[in-house]
Amino acid sequence: MLNVALGSTLQDRYHITELLGNGAHGVVWKATDLRIDRIVALKRYTGGVLTEDAIREARLTARSLHQNIVSIYDVMEIGGHTILVMECVEGQSLGKLIRQAVLNGGWISEQESLLIIEDCLHGLSSAHRQGLMHRDIKPDNILLTETNRAKIADFGIAKKAEALLKDASEFRSSQAFAATGTLAFMSPEQASGRQLCCGTDVFSLGIIAYLLLARRHPFVDLTGSIPTVDLIKNPQYLAVPLGEANPQLADSNIARLVDRMLSKDVASRFQNAAFVLEEFLRNTGSTNCVRCAAENSASAKFCNQCAQPLQPSTSAAFSGDGRIEPDALVEQGYLLANKGDWTAAISKYTQALSADSQHPKALANIGFALNRVGRHQEAIEFLDRALDIAEHHSAYYYRAFARSKLKDDLQAHADLDRSISLARDYVPALFLKAVMLSDGAEYSGALQYLGEVLSIEPGNPRALALQSRLIDLTRPS
Repeated sequence: MLNVALGSTLQDRYHITELLGNGAHGVVWKATDLRIDRIVALKRYTGGVLTEDAIREARLTARSLHQNIVSIYDVMEIGGHTILVMECVEGQSLGKLIRQAVLNGGWISEQESLLIIEDCLHGLSSAHRQGLMHRDIKPDNILLTETNRAKIADFGIAKKAEALLKDASEFRSSQAFAATGTLAFMSPEQASGRQLCCGTDVFSLGIIAYLLLARRHPFVDLTGSIPTVDLIKNPQYLAVPLGEANPQLADSNIARLVDRMLSKDVASRFQNAAFVLEEFLRNTGSTNCVRCAAENSASAKFCNQCAQPLQPSTSAAFSGDGRIEPDALVEQGYLLANKGDWTAAISKYTQALSADSQHPKALANIGFALNRVGRHQEAIEFLDRALDIAEHHSAYYYRAFARSKLKDDLQAHADLDRSISLARDYVPALFLKAVMLSDGAEYSGALQYLGEVLSIEPGNPRALALQSRLIDLTRPS
């Protein structure tokens, strides 16, 4: 029997301090984890214990940490109820912010809207690359921290995409399907009880993006005579293009991107959030974090990976005595590297390190550049220093590449394993792992990693070519 009340303690560990919410899908309490003195949120789902599959996916999600996903710390079963122990986000939901804006006669600025959309794309991209779908993206499941960073909540009921394809019958009945989504933010295939894919989440986030940028839902009958879900299901009813709904976005690539997210035809829609994010960053501009080198939109205030505050561009930043600051030198080196001028890029990175010998991005970037000109041992020395300061998946990959060229396969494999553990969707590390396994005649393992590459980038030509060759080698004669 589960007995939860303010002041009670669950499992001699979680002390209940506040009721945070009580909705259709469950009850959420704020609690203190007495074992490690951490504030957490406890969510009990209505309907008793989740299925074994749902619990397994919640535990998988718990290992899928990302700055823009509410972390799940533990899954408990107590007295016939399943309880998720989650990160407690101090702030409010996007749904609440929208409702307040409507009541106050105001709205969320375009810049803040784009930052919220970007944060959600980063979180969804991380999940989709691991094959996880959310299935209930809506404003109330997007939490905004006190610094206005968006985090996607309720990934505890996420499900692997391939499992949904196998169990499509689960969504045939309206009852089952209503329990896995919210009508006004469902995709057409979800609203019709058809098979789902990661494009379902893309459509739902597209509705939110349209709502934020146009100040109206894309599928609303102004007469009030037709339910929103019926308009979503109807393939003939298309949203007014965002550029028309908001003339300030006319001829905008962002407007066209959102319109494509809302395509009723799944095949014409972005297939997962990673593809949307790539296009989004291309059209909003991007900058790299000086701490971890992760890519962020130019208007982002915090890095989507390490939460480092992002500074304005430093391409013309000078110190008080007229010297160019290290960050600016690194940025100049990066631009030269993009042009293929590796010698000049190495010179800029060297200047940056003369000013700041512990600059992590300069150390990682010079390691990458030295690899490109065949100076692999020097690259390793700089990458050792970078990794002593902070771990990053790309630095491990650069060092693995150098070690593979020097035939230090054992250490190269160790670096690749660490890179992949830090970023399971990092294609360069996955592909190099496949190549090295293939070179060692470990074809089964190589094919497994190639499968992961192609699940992220289905048209990757190098992965497709190597996969074809290995299939021919392993085919029985």
